[in-house]
Amino acid sequence: MRKYFVCLLSVCFFVISCERTKLRKTISEKYPDGKIKTEGYYKYRIEGTDTVNIEKVKEIKYWDNGNKQMEGNFKNNKRIGWWISYFPDGKKQSEGAFQDDKGEGKRIVYNENGKMLYTGYYKMGNPDGKWEIFDTTGKKILERVYKDNKVVNEKKF
Repeated sequence: MRKYFVCLLSVCFFVISCERTKLRKTISEKYPDGKIKTEGYYKYRIEGTDTVNIEKVKEIKYWDNGNKQMEGNFKNNKRIGWWISYFPDGKKQSEGAFQDDKGEGKRIVYNENGKMLYTGYYKMGNPDGKWEIFDTTGKKILERVYKDNKVVNEKKF
């Protein structure tokens, strides 16, 4: 019985002493007036008295007026998932998906009036499929179809 208790105690100690990662915010850049320019969110671990960043998992950049400029996630130090960028006034400028730091999936870009400027899809960082382009009022003016990174069809409206 005592052997089992010692074995169980050893397993518990091992599990407790294993490295556990946590998440923390780090301000990596500031403007000359002290406002935050870039903040990152990192997985980290404690090694003795030291804190060790393991991997950046999210980044937010700010305009000098304090509004967000861009935000998104990272994996293996590359952009991944849904990223959003903003105009200095805080309105959305663009949004789209990334995989391994390359455009992958839907992309939407807006003009400063909030109207859609263009939308389309990326595949491995290259335009793919149907893209729609709009004028400043939101009226569709052009449609392009991409295949193998080349325009294969174009229609003006």
